[in-house]
Amino acid sequence: MLRATCFALRFIWLAVLALLACLFGCGAARATPPAGFSSATSCETSEYHRLDFWLGEWNVTSAGKLDGTNVVAKVLGGCAIEERWSDADGSSGKSLFTFDRALGKWKQTWATSVGTWKEKREIEIDFDGTPGTVRFLGEVPRPGGGTALDRTTLTPLAGGRVLQVIERSTDGGATWERWEGLYVKTNTSMACSDAAHRAFDFWLGDWDLVVKVRKPGEPEAWDEAHGVNEIRATHGGCVIEERFRAEGPGEPWAGHSVSVLVDGRWRQTWVDDQASYMLFVGGFEAESGSDGENGKNGKKMILEGEPKERDGKHFRMRMVFTDVTATSMLWRWERTDDEGKTWRPRMLITYRRR
Repeated sequence: MLRATCFALRFIWLAVLALLACLFGCGAARATPPAGFSSATSCETSEYHRLDFWLGEWNVTSAGKLDGTNVVAKVLGGCAIEERWSDADGSSGKSLFTFDRALGKWKQTWATSVGTWKEKREIEIDFDGTPGTVRFLGEVPRPGGGTALDRTTLTPLAGGRVLQVIERSTDGGATWERWEGLYVKTNTSMACSDAAHRAFDFWLGDWDLVVKVRKPGEPEAWDEAHGVNEIRATHGGCVIEERFRAEGPGEPWAGHSVSVLVDGRWRQTWVDDQASYMLFVGGFEAESGSDGENGKNGKKMILEGEPKERDGKHFRMRMVFTDVTATSMLWRWERTDDEGKTWRPRMLITYRRR
């Protein structure tokens, strides 16, 4: 009797062990990460580093003005990314980015201090974009009913900068409203890191240029050539340096300028290989009307030159930075012969960010 009882107990114990083994084995099988991931290093694979170019502390400008600051950092042991936005108007927002292993895509959940929210998912890039570009798309409810498409595109740029484009469509993607933000990392070690010194940062970067100059004797006709411009913040961020080269019009030419902020106004010195030496002073101000291209009023960066005299005539030149976005702008070289009552464009340079 005792022997039979022991046998029965042994059988029951073996059955329990087998059941436990099955349960733990099946559980382990269900928890096995997809191919390419291990349980120990699942957040160290390349997929978890795809947004690393966006990590950091940033000043974000749009159309040359500071829109806000952003702090983007890894959290949860590198398995997620948190975004902390502070808007220039005093509001704030946060995002949590997580990687969906089943889909192989990143997801974003966004909320703000004024109650708005968005959910987006990474989608395939349907254009020949810059390598490393990441795009998110979501459908969000509209206050008046219905939904809108909302998408964000993040593009790494030269010099460690990032371009963020946020677009919204209420007609199924036929047309999009667009906002562009240029991310430049803050540097607390810079001697000139305040907002006033950073007002010229919209010009920083590497640019491809189209240079148009009025033809002599033909006031409505233009000669055209291509060029490049490289703009850097140097000397602790206190100096903006320009290195300009153009194929023409006419013979190739090149120049160099340095700009510094003095008593709240920007002062620029320009020299070139045509023996030119020019001084300018100015800043953001309301632009007076112009009889040339793109002469609409607005707050533009205007640097005005010293009065000059040639052949008994007094005149003055100025440069105007206008139509500024994160990826493009128009630079106008203008002349006045009537003490600034009217300005006429003599040279137009279209900037396109590389």
